[in-house]
Amino acid sequence: MFRALHGSLFVLSIAPSSQALSPPQTLRLEAIDVVKTHRELKIVRVVVRNITSEPQSGVLWYVLAAPGEPEPWRVNAYASPERALQIAPGKTSTVELGGPAPALDGIYELSAWLHGVVRGTSERFHSDFLAYGKAFVVGPPFSFAIDVFPGDGTSDPPLLVRFSVRNNEAEGANIGLLYRISRVEEKVAPAGPYTRTARISAGVDYVVTAQHREQLKPGRWKATGWLFDLSGAKPLPPLVREQVFELKD
Repeated sequence: MFRALHGSLFVLSIAPSSQALSPPQTLRLEAIDVVKTHRELKIVRVVVRNITSEPQSGVLWYVLAAPGEPEPWRVNAYASPERALQIAPGKTSTVELGGPAPALDGIYELSAWLHGVVRGTSERFHSDFLAYGKAFVVGPPFSFAIDVFPGDGTSDPPLLVRFSVRNNEAEGANIGLLYRISRVEEKVAPAGPYTRTARISAGVDYVVTAQHREQLKPGRWKATGWLFDLSGAKPLPPLVREQVFELKD
């Protein structure tokens, strides 16, 4: 069930350079595996081996970072809580770490990180890391964003409103998109016909731009966008996004 990746190219490409100054390696990451659905990371399982002839202590965690990030231990979207380890000489320990916070929304690469602990002190040092080796989606049923591109005051149309949607589900979906432009302080509700409707396949990014031809006075405005899932028989609450923008004289 576990997929051993130790010794891959990742070991040389993204390990912290400070490891050259660390004490000799005491613990080694042998394998990493994940339990996940098409859009939810549930469990990360890591196998750690004590490669010495003495008991060793360590600290283990994992991170989710953007694909290709050269320093994931420092720049990441999520770092799991750390797990303390005590492993007998020459033995292995399989550790399960829980999934990330539900607020994540994106495509990530996962890597596990391991620090050894100097015996008799709390001093930590880099011992090993291991990359899962495949990027995957973690997010809600739909990733949804709205952007506004004001013109220069003489352009036609005055505004462009762009919807960006990714279907994170395992099946295609029918969606409806709607927006309203209002003053920043104004509370608005969805009204009127959909700006766009579409059928989007599983895992597909859908981007569409609407032309807003209403002339607006200079000042701060906001675009409020709604995404409706039209696939089921029972309507679900729409996703809502806001984008504040400014029109100058």
